[in-house]
Amino acid sequence: MRASWEALHASLGQSVRTLEAERQFNEVKQRHGALRRFEDPASLLDHLHRKATGADLDEKDAIYGALVRAVQAGRAGATLASSLIWLGLWPALDAIFRRRARLYPKRPEELISDLGDCLTDVVESIDFSRVKRITATLVWSTERDVVDGCRRTWEENAAREELPDDSPLGAVDPVEPKDPPPRSRFGLKGDLPDEDEVAIIRARLLPIVGDDVDLVIGAAIYGQSQRQLGERLGLTHEAARKRFQRALERLRRHLGRR
Repeated sequence: MRASWEALHASLGQSVRTLEAERQFNEVKQRHGALRRFEDPASLLDHLHRKATGADLDEKDAIYGALVRAVQAGRAGATLASSLIWLGLWPALDAIFRRRARLYPKRPEELISDLGDCLTDVVESIDFSRVKRITATLVWSTERDVVDGCRRTWEENAAREELPDDSPLGAVDPVEPKDPPPRSRFGLKGDLPDEDEVAIIRARLLPIVGDDVDLVIGAAIYGQSQRQLGERLGLTHEAARKRFQRALERLRRHLGRR
């Protein structure tokens, strides 16, 4: 599966290095001011792959916003704009690919297809009036939709599948049931998939810590640093640190009142 993923990256890279791609890029950047400073697709990608700090985040959001609008417009250059979004976000998409590969143990090639479909849907449906950080929205929404799609597939398969009469499970000696898992302090069932638990925890925390809930989830559950979370959410490291500390203080006050 990894070879297919890398082959996709190579194919996308070749597609934006042609003379036709440069011609289309010149047309697209005339319609979108955020792209005009870049000579060709390669220079744009070099800029997107530099580490973002401070005001750079605003500029990168403007670039991705222009590319998304080019895709949504469906005019000449829309396919090129889509490829540039893929390549620009590739480090983040690759991280999703590695994180979520375990969800596809029996159908690994489908992860590539699902990830592509989810990113395409997010790009085509993003509502600029409701989004503050374009880059973070593209990445987080894509990963969320991949996980949600997997969960729906599991549920549909579970509803359809029946245990055959001649199943080898029937010949297995009965096993004494294990002790039930300890009851979660969040009131969660012990047999829930981890993503379901995260969704429930997020719903419980949202009224307490508000918009900072993803900082708490990212740090406490996924083990990300405040710097990494800041980059994903379009915040400086200092802003992420302050908001995370504020969220923890709200949580402590809430627990102290109980």
